[in-house]
Amino acid sequence: MKPDITLAKKSIFFNEHPAASDSKGNKTYFCYATLASCQKQVEKVLSEGRLPRTATIKSKESIQLKISCYQDDGFWFQSEAIDGKKHRLWVPFKDETKLKEIAKKVKV
Repeated sequence: MKPDITLAKKSIFFNEHPAASDSKGNKTYFCYATLASCQKQVEKVLSEGRLPRTATIKSKESIQLKISCYQDDGFWFQSEAIDGKKHRLWVPFKDETKLKEIAKKVKV
């Protein structure tokens, strides 16, 4: 299945310090996509009357992420733990009104 949002590693800021650690010792790292890298992809998904549910960060070892939560100004995606690391990706969206309209129509 093709991800709703595909981002190149170079368009993402990766925080090198873990934000949290779970009971299994997996560390969670935050990363943030640039608005320019994802705006058109998010608009395309919203124009189809749905919200994005999956994202991929393309690199030598791609990171697959699933939606974690929707907010008024963007989305949080989360990956499964791989080698003791999880990633939480922030994908911004500039048009809060449009996002709220679609979110009301779609069951989350």
